[in-house]
Amino acid sequence: MADDLDKALFDRMYAEGFLDNIKNYLGTQGTTFNNAFHSTSLCCPGRATFFSGQYSHNHRVFDNINTPEAPGSVTAFNDDSTLVTWLNDAGYLTVNIGKYLNNYGTDSSKPVTDPRNPAYKPPGWDYWHSLITYNMYNYKMSANGVVKTYGSTEADYQTDRIKTLAKNYINGFEAADTTPFYMMVTPFAPHQEIGTGALTTGCSAFAWKYAARPANRHANSLSSWTLPFSESFNEVDLSDKPPIIQAQPQLTSQEQDCANFQYRKRAESMRAFDDLVGEVVNTLTTNGEIENTVLVFTSDNGYFLGEHRLWGKIIGYEESLRNVLIIRAPGIPAGQTVDQFVLSNDMAPTLTELTGTIIPVSAPAVDGRSLVPLLQNPNLSDWRKRFLFEYQGAAAHNGVVIPKFFGVRTSPNDTGVAQQVYTKWNDNGTEYTEYYDLMIDPFQLDSKHNDASRSAQMQTLLGHVNNLQACTGSSCVSFEN
Repeated sequence: MADDLDKALFDRMYAEGFLDNIKNYLGTQGTTFNNAFHSTSLCCPGRATFFSGQYSHNHRVFDNINTPEAPGSVTAFNDDSTLVTWLNDAGYLTVNIGKYLNNYGTDSSKPVTDPRNPAYKPPGWDYWHSLITYNMYNYKMSANGVVKTYGSTEADYQTDRIKTLAKNYINGFEAADTTPFYMMVTPFAPHQEIGTGALTTGCSAFAWKYAARPANRHANSLSSWTLPFSESFNEVDLSDKPPIIQAQPQLTSQEQDCANFQYRKRAESMRAFDDLVGEVVNTLTTNGEIENTVLVFTSDNGYFLGEHRLWGKIIGYEESLRNVLIIRAPGIPAGQTVDQFVLSNDMAPTLTELTGTIIPVSAPAVDGRSLVPLLQNPNLSDWRKRFLFEYQGAAAHNGVVIPKFFGVRTSPNDTGVAQQVYTKWNDNGTEYTEYYDLMIDPFQLDSKHNDASRSAQMQTLLGHVNNLQACTGSSCVSFEN
């Protein structure tokens, strides 16, 4: 799982030959989902969704940090019953290597039962190497409950260190070869470094100040790359947008240069991630297990880099909502593509079915659905027509508190409202609406919420939002159909 990887960057690197291990070992050998989405596009809620199979309104992790107004971070997540505990209870050895949930291990003064204590190991995990700090050098990990500090040597580059740990665990498990294992490999790339020792761009505004740090072997390897500068980049007219978006300043020419620098460094940092994928696959192959292994590549959220003048994620435009998802699994034909809508909510039920694991009856209701039917039949027609995207946090992001919202994104198969995005915002009691028809406005430049001729469609979409924002378990599947 990458951190902050947007689909546009991934697609360009993939197409131009800079992610060849991912392409050759996963893409050409597995199934690529062309329409994968995040239901909450933010690190901690997104990861909680991966583990629980739930929308954030059900797992109740609303942000990256706790606030008096909304629960967030690792402390808000109920980790008693998750994908990991289900697999562990079924006999899988489990290991986490890399980032877990935000704020994990940051306060050793807390009781060992508190996930902010680095000695805490969540239920279901047999082996635990979780990042506490996130810079690519001079970072800290909880190594099975003991804090370990890494330095600034080449071998300490975070993605490479995680690669070595993953390789060693696979070799260790396969030396005995008696127990199946589940491994979560989650480097920080291509997320930017922040704070002391971070790589900086030369800009002073927080949004454009910091950059991802590539491995030294990849530094400046993509120095000629520039942002695609889509039609929504540094959008000129935001008058159709809610006040929170209208308030975003246009990027100066210097800030556009800094955004370009960030873009190149994000891309360069992904090259070590591709090396990691190659090492994992080669180690599985050497041990004779590659054809008996499910491999998943994905991200925890999408990313803005100047589109609609935005930086980061969360908000329900395409750049933030779209995900990367490739699954390679035994018995599944190679080189497939799937166009149906799939969600991060679907990963927990998919992995349990692929591993023959049963979700306990006592587990909280899962909102997602297994993707195994799509893996077996990519042209399956009876599938999700729409999904909810939501944010109910209250923390400041880039100094801005983003209002709460619920929205619906429809598929090309949603009769009467195909390929549309409808969002209802609530800014401390003041409500706003956004509405885009992606068939005529793919870059979401002109909200049609004031277009009277669209009132019937908007009423339909509002009904979908109202149903989905309160759904749970099977009712989510029903309302998505």
